[in-house]
Amino acid sequence: MKKQISKILALLLTFAMVFTLSACGGDKGGEVLDFGDEKGDGFEVPEKEANSELLNQIGSGVTITDDDKVDLSSTDPFANIPKRLKGTTVTFACWGDEGHDKYQKVYKEFTKKTGIKVQIRNVDQSSYVATVTQQIAAGNAPDLLVDVYNFATQIEILQPLQNLIDLKDPFWDPNIIKISTIKGNTYEVNSNKSCWQGHQFIVYNKKLFATHSIMSPGDYYKRGQWTYENALKCMRDITKISGNYGGVIMPDLVAASMGTPIVSYDPATSRFTNNITAANVLSAYQFYATIKEEKIWETGMWYTHFNNGNVGVYDGNVYSIKFNGRFSTIEDSALAAVPFPSSYQGKPTKQVGLYRGYGIAKNAKNPSGAAYFLRWFLDYSKYEEAGVKVYKNDAVKDFYYNTYVPLIEKEGINYSFYDTACSYMNKDSNTFIMVDDSGKAQINGLLDSKKNELDSAVESLSSKLK
Repeated sequence: MKKQISKILALLLTFAMVFTLSACGGDKGGEVLDFGDEKGDGFEVPEKEANSELLNQIGSGVTITDDDKVDLSSTDPFANIPKRLKGTTVTFACWGDEGHDKYQKVYKEFTKKTGIKVQIRNVDQSSYVATVTQQIAAGNAPDLLVDVYNFATQIEILQPLQNLIDLKDPFWDPNIIKISTIKGNTYEVNSNKSCWQGHQFIVYNKKLFATHSIMSPGDYYKRGQWTYENALKCMRDITKISGNYGGVIMPDLVAASMGTPIVSYDPATSRFTNNITAANVLSAYQFYATIKEEKIWETGMWYTHFNNGNVGVYDGNVYSIKFNGRFSTIEDSALAAVPFPSSYQGKPTKQVGLYRGYGIAKNAKNPSGAAYFLRWFLDYSKYEEAGVKVYKNDAVKDFYYNTYVPLIEKEGINYSFYDTACSYMNKDSNTFIMVDDSGKAQINGLLDSKKNELDSAVESLSSKLK
């Protein structure tokens, strides 16, 4: 009886959360911001995993067969949609950004071209995995899921993709495929041609630098001198101007850039590793401690101050440079971007990524239609064809596609899974290891004090992938 009541409640919850595209017009939200000091902007700590009883109820949930496989290899992958898919609907469970008004144009063009409809199901990010698991168990699974750095827990509600699409197609990002392949099964994809990646880079207020005739990150990058030392100089120079803050590059990203993320993941063994006591992590936190000691940055400022125009440098990502992103209210022409610095203390560094992928839910009703939609949704050219201006200005768009993406495709990218571990622990990644103004003197003790918690988290995450 209890199980029947639970099913009924889950179904009622599901129906309450289903919205067609036309019903998403009032939702102007983007990603939930993961900063405790900005709760007004939607901060919530995600639940760490799905209910085990529901997972047992779902079982294998595999519906994709060889008959579902779609051919996306032609010049126009959407020219010959199978008749069986015309008039069907793809249900996409997401938490706001993908359902924004502007993107409706992109989805409507997809329907016009393919005959496949798109339905957005809005789910709160803080309980995304738990809620979608309920929906799958209740027999109302969405077709398509979004995953932001939680693949270790989310794989439990996804089904393998290798029987659905050709994963060797160069359109798909090989990094995401490699990471999400467990025991020969690949669960999620993304594309470097999309506007939905977890790639990290540096944004800056070029107007602030130009107004005060200060060498900007862009100036150093053009000269081949964009190092962490010169990034610090940029921040120091801006700090000298009355009423301004130099900015910040968060230490977990610096550590990943140096080649030793606080938490790393090895796809070959499907294991996470806690590197919190490693030398590079210590150096990264010393870099951050310098920023704090010199009052270049104050904890708790976050996005608002950059939007107000009085912060020089910030670590950012693809979402940061969108029309509705973290820096949506700064003057459009003021926003500029460069890659992460190329060296620190004389040692080469790389670009940084946080995991973001898309997969097909267990018991999905329309996996083939979802595959066609993924190929469309993850191709930025479809947004331009629909007349949707995604990025704040043409300069940041050109930077991303013509500088950043070619750079990571040539030199590689270091992924950080620190946020994955913090999400699992229900911790805010930006405050879990908090450096106060006492600076470098506290760093060794601070990192040591977090080791046991992270050890436990990475072991639990790794055990999910066995």
